[in-house]
Amino acid sequence: MDMQEEIRNGYTVTAQTKRVWAIQMDMAKKLIDVCNRNGLKIWAASGTLIGCVRDHGFIPWDDDIDMVMLRDDYDKLLAIADREFTHPYFFQTAYSEKAPYPREHAQLRYEGTAAILPYDIFADFDQSIFVDIFVMDGIPESEEKIARKLKRINKLKFYLQKKTFGYKVRIGAPSTWIKWLKLKLHYLFHSFIGTYRTFEDELRKDPVNERKFVTKIGLFSTMQYVSTRKLDREWYRDTEYLPFEDMQMPVPNGYDQVLKALYGDYMKPAKAPTIHGGFAALDTEHSYRDYLPKLRAAHAKK
Repeated sequence: MDMQEEIRNGYTVTAQTKRVWAIQMDMAKKLIDVCNRNGLKIWAASGTLIGCVRDHGFIPWDDDIDMVMLRDDYDKLLAIADREFTHPYFFQTAYSEKAPYPREHAQLRYEGTAAILPYDIFADFDQSIFVDIFVMDGIPESEEKIARKLKRINKLKFYLQKKTFGYKVRIGAPSTWIKWLKLKLHYLFHSFIGTYRTFEDELRKDPVNERKFVTKIGLFSTMQYVSTRKLDREWYRDTEYLPFEDMQMPVPNGYDQVLKALYGDYMKPAKAPTIHGGFAALDTEHSYRDYLPKLRAAHAKK
């Protein structure tokens, strides 16, 4: 990939962005190689999948690489990650992180870099440049069952998020004191990892091979989200490869159906904010540890 600044679809892609992309592509190649050697299926997802099909590379305004796996293969990858990913790669999950890490998916990080999201400034987990590895689970047959599932997940979300980012009570707001007490009582009897395992076990109650539809069900999923993002499992039966910058990226056999279901006319470029909403710090040469003290101090002055 040419590392010089360029214009793509009327959008300026800076040299710094190219350097970030190069690190993300290095991680993607490593991830795909590990999956291929171990017989695991993994595919480009979200904006990365659009980029494969429409742009044959990054969408100009995209800031990361998204990959996705079905639950069974995802669990197998987690089981071998410690031996397959060594410095400078860090395979980050709730189980591999020393600090509480509440995301429902894994992230492959590149140590010695920084990619700090504004809402993670006060979190203590690794915040290096990353590739997202999402996981798809089966969906219950009825909306009633989906609603019950999401209700149980949202209850666990409270405990996982507040343990990671903290919880403040407000004077004169009794409801915040009640929630604080619930949080304290929960962690008297349950660990963070135990709570996270309960969350994942809830997702596994609908095995992918027993359901017609799959989707990413996370800690912030709503009924509308799940209902509008139901994807046929057959669209992920096989793997094809499409060019992505200077590499070949695996995509699901039903990529056209997947993209139409999620985005409609995905071939028409439309600049939209990324899911991350921008970074508080993004650096290919310095560690996130160099930035966090300054960002926290600046935030405290506001």
